[in-house]
Amino acid sequence: GKGDLHEAVIMNGKPFFVSSINGKIKLVEQIEENTRILRPPEKEEYAYKPYEFDSIEEFQEIVSKALNINVDELYTKAKSIFNKYVDQDESVINLLTMDSIWTYFQDLSPASHYIECIGTNDVGKSTIGYTFEYFGYRVIKATSISGANYYRMLGSIEPGQCVIVEDEGDNITDDPDKIRILKNGYEYTGKVPKINMNSYDQKQMWYTPYCFKMILAEKSLNQWKAKGLVDRTFTLHCRPGSVKYSIKEVITENINKDPILQNLYNELMDFRKLMLCYRLLNYRNTLPNIDTGLKNRYNELCKPLLQFFYGTDAFKEVTKTTQIFINQRKDRIENSI
Repeated sequence: GKGDLHEAVIMNGKPFFVSSINGKIKLVEQIEENTRILRPPEKEEYAYKPYEFDSIEEFQEIVSKALNINVDELYTKAKSIFNKYVDQDESVINLLTMDSIWTYFQDLSPASHYIECIGTNDVGKSTIGYTFEYFGYRVIKATSISGANYYRMLGSIEPGQCVIVEDEGDNITDDPDKIRILKNGYEYTGKVPKINMNSYDQKQMWYTPYCFKMILAEKSLNQWKAKGLVDRTFTLHCRPGSVKYSIKEVITENINKDPILQNLYNELMDFRKLMLCYRLLNYRNTLPNIDTGLKNRYNELCKPLLQFFYGTDAFKEVTKTTQIFINQRKDRIENSI
C-alpha cells in the first residue's frame, strides 16, 4: 500500500518487476531499499505458475484490454470458464468466481475468509483446487503443507503475497502450529514471530501469514479443536458432477496436446494475465465504505467481497451468495453442542 506497485513477471524468458506508474508501463530489474535489494524470481524459483509474457508488446496489448474492461465483464468471463470445469451448485460457482477475482486485491482488505471444500473421493474437490489454482492471485497448490512451509511461502516482507490451496488437509486440526498460523492469517495485520536458530545472532523474524486460503479435505475442520478457524471458514460440500473438459488434461503441458485442449489452456493463461494487468491498473482505486448490515465476524468475512463488487450488476448475485454461506454457518453453530 506504500509506493508504486510492482509485480514479478517473466518477460520474453527473463525475470522482471513490472509496474504501471501514471498509466506508463515500466520494467524494473531490481528494487533497491535501505536495508535490502529485491530481485524478481527466476522461472524455476516460482512455487506457482508464473505470469509469462512473450514480449513487451504482448503485455501492452493485454494492458489495453484491461483498460477497457470492468468488474462485471471479468465476473461473467470467470464464471463461464469455471462452469467448463466445475459442476457444483450455483452458489459454489458464484463464491469461487467472486474469490478468484477478489484475491487480486486481497492486500487492500483488512481480513479474508477461508474456504474448505469437503467430500469423499470423486466428488470434484480436487477439480475445484486445480481450477482455482489458475484463476486466483499467485496460487500455490500443494499437499501436506507444514507450518514452516507456510512461513517460507508467505514471507516477512508484505502480507498477501500469494494464495494457498492445501490438498489432503484432513489433519490440519492436529497441527497446533498450523492452526495458529491459519487463525492469525485471516487478518492483514497478523504477524507470527519466529527465531532463526541457525543464524549466528539467532535473529527474530516477523512473518506475515495473511492471505486467502482454501483447504481440500474429506472431512470438515474439527470444531472442538479449531473453533476459531471454523469461524473464519465457509464450507463447500462437494458432490459428484459431470463436465465436458477435464481441468487436469487442459493444464498439462504436453508437446502433442490436442488443439481444443491447447485453446482452453490459452484461455486460462489469457485470463490470468488480464487479471494481473487489471490489478496493476486499478490497485489505487478507492473501495467504497459501505454499511453491510452484518455484525462482527460476518461483517469481517463478507465486507471485502461486498465492497469490491458494490455498484456492479453482479452485486445482487454476490449478496445472495454471501447470505447463503452466512446462513450455512449459522445453522452449523446452532446444531453444534
